[in-house]
Amino acid sequence: MTYLKRDAREEQLIALTVQLLTEKGYRATTTRDIAALGGVAVGNITRLFGSLTALKHAALYRINDRLVADTEAASVGKAPLHGLMTLLGDPTDAQNQHVMSLWREVAVLANSDPTLLVIHQHALRGWAQSVAGYLEAQAPHVRLRDSALRTAWRLIGFATGMDLLHEIGAMPGSLDEMKQDLARFIAAEIYNDEVK
Repeated sequence: MTYLKRDAREEQLIALTVQLLTEKGYRATTTRDIAALGGVAVGNITRLFGSLTALKHAALYRINDRLVADTEAASVGKAPLHGLMTLLGDPTDAQNQHVMSLWREVAVLANSDPTLLVIHQHALRGWAQSVAGYLEAQAPHVRLRDSALRTAWRLIGFATGMDLLHEIGAMPGSLDEMKQDLARFIAAEIYNDEVK
């Protein structure tokens, strides 16, 4: 075990927990997994964070912050349809599937854990603000029917709803078909070609 200052050890444990949460999920990530991966004593987690739950919460905030920053950076310079697909999460992207699976699990657990509910709401609001900011920046190239924020919430609702329907097997079709459906919905929202 390498001896690190408290802040460095906390950062190490958060980074390891981020990795495990993304790979294994919220409930499957254990104190022993984190300790083994980091080559640290199990007691470090309790000493530094108070509990495994507190460490997982810190890691979820980190996952959200990184996801928003990464998708915002990846959407820069793209045409509106492709930029929004990046921000909403391409269903055919394997890494996106891991992250969506984690947030799906958090959403379920948030029903019985008030702290997870706050974290999940924070993540969704940050996602909506990110999408709305992109839409506002694209204003010369899109025709929205109402505010960028309302449009962002509809897009997120559609993307997460389709993801859930596909995950539980209720919606037939491949991930490529799901991507096409998402692209059609985005286009309908941003180009507002409704039949009146």
